[in-house]
Amino acid sequence: MPYSWLLAKFKQIGLDTYTHNFTLNYPLGKLQKFSGKNVYGILRAARAESTESVILSVPYRPPLSIHETTAPGIAIMLAFAKFAKKEKYWAKDIIFLVSEHEQLGIQAWLEAYHGISVGKKGILNAGDMRGRAGAIQAAINLELHTPEIGEMDIKIEGLNGQLPNLDLFNLATRMCAKEGIPHTFKNRASRRYSDPLKDWKYTFRTMMSMIATQATGIPNGNHGLFYRFGIQALTLEGFPNSKTKVGFVTIGRILEGTFRSLNNLLERFHQSFFFYLLPASDRYVSIGLYMVAVATLVATLFIKAYAKWCQLHQSSDTEEIETNETQPVDESGDHGPVTRDSLSREQWKEKLKTDIRKPTQGAQVDLSHICTVFVTSHLVGFALKELPMYFAKIGNAYGYSTEGSIYTGLAGASLLTAIKWEIYSSVFQCIMFLWQSIVECCIFHSPCCCFQQDADFVQLFKKHFGYVYIHFS
Repeated sequence: MPYSWLLAKFKQIGLDTYTHNFTLNYPLGKLQKFSGKNVYGILRAARAESTESVILSVPYRPPLSIHETTAPGIAIMLAFAKFAKKEKYWAKDIIFLVSEHEQLGIQAWLEAYHGISVGKKGILNAGDMRGRAGAIQAAINLELHTPEIGEMDIKIEGLNGQLPNLDLFNLATRMCAKEGIPHTFKNRASRRYSDPLKDWKYTFRTMMSMIATQATGIPNGNHGLFYRFGIQALTLEGFPNSKTKVGFVTIGRILEGTFRSLNNLLERFHQSFFFYLLPASDRYVSIGLYMVAVATLVATLFIKAYAKWCQLHQSSDTEEIETNETQPVDESGDHGPVTRDSLSREQWKEKLKTDIRKPTQGAQVDLSHICTVFVTSHLVGFALKELPMYFAKIGNAYGYSTEGSIYTGLAGASLLTAIKWEIYSSVFQCIMFLWQSIVECCIFHSPCCCFQQDADFVQLFKKHFGYVYIHFS
């Protein structure tokens, strides 16, 4: 990145200019360190006391980058900063940020700006920041690949599928439409077909493309990292088009209109939706429509629980009826209340044998199965979090790449889990039975008596570990 040139340009415009250094300690494979530097300038608001601010960011991409160049975006940012410096109506500070290393630079800058560390300590050293503005209300990430663009694609998907407030998206689409620039969403223009089926297919593909991007949990632009800090953001990406060509003046009008609208905000975005689906850039599906299907899926759990509760009560009523039928009949022939003197010793023994019996099959609750699913799900989540680091170290020791080692290790672990699931389940059930027996020993019995009476555990242990001979004396 040409740090000196950018600093000189920001100072020439009259901005408060700063640099921000950060370091990444690569957590996978060999110990490596990557350093970077962000350059930013702050335009102080003439009509406020630096209590609120908005951001215009552009990622710097060197000539050898695998991504398309963003040099035209940096040029339009400098031109807009020079124009905004002359105006006196700004009520919010404007931060002009040029970040390095794509999303890594944005993440480090946001952590340093807010003075917190989001990830694991020791991985990303965000460094210190000397210059700050007010609380950030919104951010626009600009990515222009050519000086003359033909269409503007609007990106909104963020980290873990988060979305900005719908008002910010509508603002970007309205400004593009006002200046006559064709705007797209998921690189698909908003079209209308006379055939309802064809129109539905087109919008459905657009919506499913959005859902697929959200399902990955990976942001499709630098804007996606602002959401975790409560900042509404989106990316404007310009592409060339042979049919339509607009220059810097039109793009500057879009930026001016967008930032003047954000400048007029009296409070944070809150009125519109944060949960929605977009079948087109001018149509949306509200959360009130698609949450019905989600609620129906969740309702099945409650229906199953209610059915189980009714089954338990039904089995309890059945047992009560059977008990009343087996009660002894007094001399008058009626089923009266059983008193201590109405039954003989042998009749009392028979009554106890009838009343005290095992619950029905429907009333039994298999706690071992529930605990198996519960513990296994947590262990799988913990393994997915910790194992990639060890897979990468093992792979690098044998000369394999980090990505290949992680993918191969996770695939092997998944295959091993699928093959050996029955063994893991059996071992866990034996442990659960053993733990239950120990608890009963401590509360009710002596240790030697417990294992003599716990025949279920012995049978289960012999079933899965028949090669081991266990003798309980």
